[in-house]
Amino acid sequence: MKTIALLLAATLTTATAAATATDNYQHNCNASEDAGCPTPPAPPAPPVPPVLPMPPAPPAPPPIPAVPAAAHAACAGKSAGTTLTHVIAKGETMTGTCEKRKETMRFILHSYTLNK
Repeated sequence: MKTIALLLAATLTTATAAATATDNYQHNCNASEDAGCPTPPAPPAPPVPPVLPMPPAPPAPPPIPAVPAAAHAACAGKSAGTTLTHVIAKGETMTGTCEKRKETMRFILHSYTLNK
């Protein structure tokens, strides 16, 4: 008989504890049931990112030098449309084609590269 009383008491205690835990979960805002829970405050606005300055303007391209006489001389004896690359100095090249101008073959510049 004592065992049944103890089991009954343990069951009632567990049920009461579960009901209390459920009540605390459902009513966690400390407000009366008539008024309801207040709305939470709005989250703060995110910070404004700083305004980045404009990047500086790129430097002006280097001046293109005149086609050297050696480039024109390299076209002598070549046919019109021949592509040549003339090295002026280390890292400085001119690429172009040979064309006939005023009865002589001339180097016509298409690109100038300066890698220093």
